[in-house]
Amino acid sequence: MTDDLPADPAGLPGTFRPQVFTAPRARPVAVVTQIAGAEGMSLMNGAERFAGGVWERHCPAEDQAPPGVKRQLWPERSR
Repeated sequence: MTDDLPADPAGLPGTFRPQVFTAPRARPVAVVTQIAGAEGMSLMNGAERFAGGVWERHCPAEDQAPPGVKRQLWPERSR
């Protein structure tokens, strides 16, 4: 598993925390978390661009992007 610090891969305009889970003979899976209202592009709006950045940075040898799970956290009482 790769548990990266908040990232801005490939110069994308947003900050989030990617975790990449790996296992022998299995595709990696990426879990990406962002706090709602964080600087830059939101995770929901930039999901495809962020996924490409995670793939490029953490799984460049893979033929396909890792399946991803996106989680946007809302601060308490913000909704």
